[in-house]
Amino acid sequence: KPVWFAYKYLAALQGKQVPSTDEFTWAATDGQGVQAIIWDWRQPEQTASNRSFFGKPQPAQAAGTATVELRHLPPGRYQLTQQRTGYEVNDAHTAYLKMGSPKSLDAKQLAELQGLTTDKPELQRELRVGANGAATVTLKLRSHDVVLLGIKRIGG
Repeated sequence: KPVWFAYKYLAALQGKQVPSTDEFTWAATDGQGVQAIIWDWRQPEQTASNRSFFGKPQPAQAAGTATVELRHLPPGRYQLTQQRTGYEVNDAHTAYLKMGSPKSLDAKQLAELQGLTTDKPELQRELRVGANGAATVTLKLRSHDVVLLGIKRIGG
């Protein structure tokens, strides 16, 4: 499912592309707000084949912070929404592995896995943009996380 969420986040990029100097960020604006995808990709160090390596949970490692600097926004109030997919976040695969990779799931296991992939925002808050039209958002990243930031104007 993490790959599914990554594609879902890509589909959330609406409107014109916003230039970025970071190769791990894509952003777009539709005139009503800005959407940005930020990710951390690292080639895993593995001594086993893909099947045996990815057949076990692969915990995320802290990867530092990402700072998104926005410019040229109309002054006002905005709703900031942050969604994430990665290790144990929208990640039914890791939970499935921890269950022992059963060949078939019972109703309780299926409900548990479905409950782990609701893609609820991990953060929603108001963001104020002053007369200079600038705003900065800083977020923590872990290895292989994909984060969707949504910034939508809610008032003057």
